[in-house]
Amino acid sequence: MAKSTFRLLACAASLALAAPAVHATQVSATMAVNATVVGACVISTSPLNFPAYNGSSDIDAVTTIAVTCSNGQTYSVFSPTTPRRMTGPGGAVLNYSLFTNASRTTELPFDATGTQRTGTGFAQNIDLFGRIPASQSVTPGSFSHTVTVVVDF
Repeated sequence: MAKSTFRLLACAASLALAAPAVHATQVSATMAVNATVVGACVISTSPLNFPAYNGSSDIDAVTTIAVTCSNGQTYSVFSPTTPRRMTGPGGAVLNYSLFTNASRTTELPFDATGTQRTGTGFAQNIDLFGRIPASQSVTPGSFSHTVTVVVDF
């Protein structure tokens, strides 16, 4: 191949590479993107363990529940469990109460009429205060009860 033919081919190749690219015709459209965020709550509980009781005085205990609700979601906490009494040996009962304040003056409601709270999207700890009143005449032994705690939202 002669030098002039080679140069001619090299020039043609470089011109082909330098030529502007031809684009296809383009069209576009918009697309809506939608979502619905629903309020949600989750609750976790810890046992309420009272110290030994001999009937001579009130016995108090405290536990914490954790409630995680969506940010801005309002909710209340209650316990429909009634009566609030533990059972023990031979069907003996030991009465107790659950309160939402340390002074034990506001009982945990039995329905959704309790204090409205607002979720943050993070766990919110709520203390529950228990009390076994004095002067209950019961058989010695172990007493227990299962309580349902509800988050209404």
